[in-house]
Amino acid sequence: MKIRIEPGENERSPSTFHPENGLSTPHGHPFRRLRILFKDLCYKVDSNSNKGEKVQLLKGVSGFFKPNQMTAVMGPSGSGKTTFLDLLSGRKTQGTITGTLLFGHTAPSRSFLRRYTGYVEQFDTLVDSLTVYEMLLYTAELKRPLSEPLASKKEAVDRLIGRLALEKCRDVRIGSPLKRGISGGQAKRTNVGIALITTPAVLFLDEPTSGLDSFTAQEVMEVVRGLAVEDGTTICATIHSPSSACFALFDRVMVLASGWTVYFGAPGVVASDYLTHVCGSRPLAHGENLAEWMMDFLTMSDREGRSSALHDSYTKSELAQEASQLLDRYLSDAQAKSALSRGASLSSLAGADAADGVGGGGGGCCGLSDGSSPAGQLLARLSGSEQYVTPWWWSLKVLLQYRTVRNYQSMEYLGPRLFDKIIFALVIMSLYFGIGDNFKSENVPSMAALMYLCVAQPAWGAVAYVPAIMLERGLYVRERHDGLYRPLTYLLFKMLDELSLNFAVGLGSTAIIFYGVQLRGEFVYFWLNCMTTLSNGVLIAYMMAAFCPTLDVANAAVPTLLAVMLFLSGFLIRIESIPVYWRWLTYADLLKYSWQGLMVNQFQAHPQAELAGTPILEYYNLTNTSKWVELAIVVGFFGGWSVLAWYALAFVRHQKR
Repeated sequence: MKIRIEPGENERSPSTFHPENGLSTPHGHPFRRLRILFKDLCYKVDSNSNKGEKVQLLKGVSGFFKPNQMTAVMGPSGSGKTTFLDLLSGRKTQGTITGTLLFGHTAPSRSFLRRYTGYVEQFDTLVDSLTVYEMLLYTAELKRPLSEPLASKKEAVDRLIGRLALEKCRDVRIGSPLKRGISGGQAKRTNVGIALITTPAVLFLDEPTSGLDSFTAQEVMEVVRGLAVEDGTTICATIHSPSSACFALFDRVMVLASGWTVYFGAPGVVASDYLTHVCGSRPLAHGENLAEWMMDFLTMSDREGRSSALHDSYTKSELAQEASQLLDRYLSDAQAKSALSRGASLSSLAGADAADGVGGGGGGCCGLSDGSSPAGQLLARLSGSEQYVTPWWWSLKVLLQYRTVRNYQSMEYLGPRLFDKIIFALVIMSLYFGIGDNFKSENVPSMAALMYLCVAQPAWGAVAYVPAIMLERGLYVRERHDGLYRPLTYLLFKMLDELSLNFAVGLGSTAIIFYGVQLRGEFVYFWLNCMTTLSNGVLIAYMMAAFCPTLDVANAAVPTLLAVMLFLSGFLIRIESIPVYWRWLTYADLLKYSWQGLMVNQFQAHPQAELAGTPILEYYNLTNTSKWVELAIVVGFFGGWSVLAWYALAFVRHQKR
């Protein structure tokens, strides 16, 4: 990957050399002042209405975004604004893309985009249990280098809070729709802060003023404008109907209609004159909002099917010719810089010529192949091969430190996970109180039923864990796109978050049952069996939630799967009595092994326990069964569900972009 470190249009930014990573950085950032170039970008997806056909959503879009400038992407609904933004930011998960896209003078990798660009979603995706300060520091710990001291990260967060005017809500919890926290404008600015925590060279914003009043929208966009002016950030924002003051903050406007470029140039008088004299729009009235006037005309033209004609008019205009000539000059310059950088040495990269670009061809890029050297580290950063800033174990530690600790302080989180187990244990104890050591024939069926209930309760309780993944899906997708953690790290975090609590609570609930009922066998085994069964249930819920597209589907799928397991566990119908065409499924029945292990633990030392005149273990064909082998099989199932859950989190995408 060869990324151009481009200074402003007419001046070069001061550089600082960092010996620890070999980077020459303007204002201490490795990728500052990036020019984005795109030519003849086309994007096709499969048609939803006609199988086998393709629909073209972007049609030869060309242009450039400069550092120190803020560009608005506008157009009627369905014009391709968000599609275009997702394409530039590497967030497309389907379809076919053609054309040229350069960041500096090289096509960026997805890993580079994750690490060195920021993306502000249209809808806020925040951790509702954290405060604004904690949310930003949590992101900083995951996205800034591990070698950076915590004090430095805190200083960066404090500066960002001041810059985003978030001081008043610094220690206020973000909240949720059911539990109000910060306001909509504060949430939007917090989202912007998340994207800015690493001082990205490029910032993408999707409808940043959506749902905000005009004052708050202006406030947010003034903050964003400051990033371009003061930091040299290249900013691109889709926006629908901004106020006049908000629209005036933009340096350049790109207008799309039905995937065509119909205008690319400055806002203000240039835009109004172009639409009036070239496109035939009515004149702009005195005091009328320019952005709304443009959108009214373009929306009506799009509905009348005149988008293609507007595109043709634009391509023939002097405005388009000037933009095309400038783009070609930038592309030629990028090609020349790419060729020059092939033989660059580390000293030239670190010196005064660093701003002119780095890169190379195959083999040892720039002639530097030692990945352990500063030059090798530099090349790894430029190629985007370091997809995640922090190692997996650090990401796990941060997730547990911020989110798990806060969860354990909330009764909204703890209540549903504590009371069901305690209530179940108390009910079971009261129903079977003191009969666990009574092996008379009338008590034996009750004991077998109790073992079945101890298996069934964790299974049915797993349904309650489905929303834990579903409701966090938007947050997970955003944080994964931002490169905060790996799918496996997230899965480990969720399992530790749930199971640490469940194993502790389970120690008490199983003790209530075991000693209240006076069960026989080993308590440790009884506890381990119940907890590993519950762990499997939680993981099944996570797996199904990750595979299923909606909460309704997952809520139906999980109990269906577990009900089949309960039917075939061997208690309701003995294994020998199950029809042959169903019996094969018992080998894959997790709950069968859990129940058999509990039965052996209870009755193995008491052969006098009989059912229908036969020792109960013999009746269920468990005489030679080892309870520890059964437990090992249950643990093996846990490993299998883990692999499936990881696969679903890593590769199954329900949010098609």
